Amino acid sequence: MVPARNIAPKPNTRFRIDDAAHLALRRSLRAAVPPIGIVGIYHSHPASAPVPSPTDVAEAWYPDWLYVIAGRTGRGWQLRGFRVADGRATPVRLVAGV
Repeated sequence: MVPARNIAPKPNTRFRIDDAAHLALRRSLRAAVPPIGIVGIYHSHPASAPVPSPTDVAEAWYPDWLYVIAGRTGRGWQLRGFRVADGRATPVRLVAGV
């Protein structure tokens, strides 16, 4: 896992990863032997359910990535995963692992 700083002007309601940091990470991962790929990204919805917002869906540029959202509901925090492609978010079952 690689943490990324949120550079959005309103970080409490939006997230945005710096383009230069994102590209630098992708270059360094490709240079690893063997190359390493990014499998997904995560962010939180601290005041709502863990469901992709219309903005999340519109800005999901990588259909092969897993988009994980931590969100708060009346039962506390929940974690959900999605694949996002062609303007549509499809839930993915998350399984705890080692």
